[in-house]
Amino acid sequence: MFQMDLNSTPHATQLLLRLLAVAEQQQLDSRAAIAAGALFDISANAMRVALARLQAKGLIQSVERGCYRLGEKGQILSADVAAWRNAEQAMVQWDQSWLAVSLAGQSRRDRKTLRVQQRALALLGMCPWHSGLYLRPNNIQGAVTGLTARLKNLGLSEQAVLFRLSDLAAEQQQQVCHLWDSTALEQSYHQLMRGLQQATIQLKHGSLPDAARQSYVIGDAAIRQMIFDPMLPEPLLDVKLRQQCRQQLQDFDALGHEIWANFLVQCVGDRLTQQISNST
Repeated sequence: MFQMDLNSTPHATQLLLRLLAVAEQQQLDSRAAIAAGALFDISANAMRVALARLQAKGLIQSVERGCYRLGEKGQILSADVAAWRNAEQAMVQWDQSWLAVSLAGQSRRDRKTLRVQQRALALLGMCPWHSGLYLRPNNIQGAVTGLTARLKNLGLSEQAVLFRLSDLAAEQQQQVCHLWDSTALEQSYHQLMRGLQQATIQLKHGSLPDAARQSYVIGDAAIRQMIFDPMLPEPLLDVKLRQQCRQQLQDFDALGHEIWANFLVQCVGDRLTQQISNST
């Protein structure tokens, strides 16, 4: 279900990476970054430390003193996060077969590795069926070949085996179809659309700083829901309802980008005004 906390505080590094995707010419002024952090009560020092850490990791790079843009690693990460926008185009007609991942024989003692693998599988909408066996409908372009590479990039073990599963007995097919709670998913789409509709009205009538903060919090929660959406096919789910929900989120995301672009431009303008004032 869609949930959001308007008082939640994003991590400084997460905020910076998102801002770089909407900043004018994909470049972010450090003072604008600090002003953005202040909207969430993130200290200036914390934002400076986050900038330094992102630069050390190669996720961002310096364009000039106090100005940054995404590095090659950051561009890859940003593109992966933004992939939800085109997820519908990657769907194909379901042939009633399944994509399966087997983790059989792998140790369950390494909790950290296990969490990474389970998150990777969840991002691909895979559900556990039997011990060590995860399934999802085979309705994604690229099927085994494409998903193998993506799952490995997300942290799935090299020992994991991905394969296509078909010709299940009728009872087993019915059992697998109920691994996902389609009713709850459809309810979450309705709830999300209502929330986005109400938020859109509020953003258009609020101050620029308030609109920037709220659009980030609401958009972040909504996008997280879509990133983990299993992208089920008909007849397991009302696909048209999901597509309608995704389109509404894209519209809200576009509004959020516009709001943040205006906020960051205002921050730079305020800085220049202050510099001119100090020099006269």
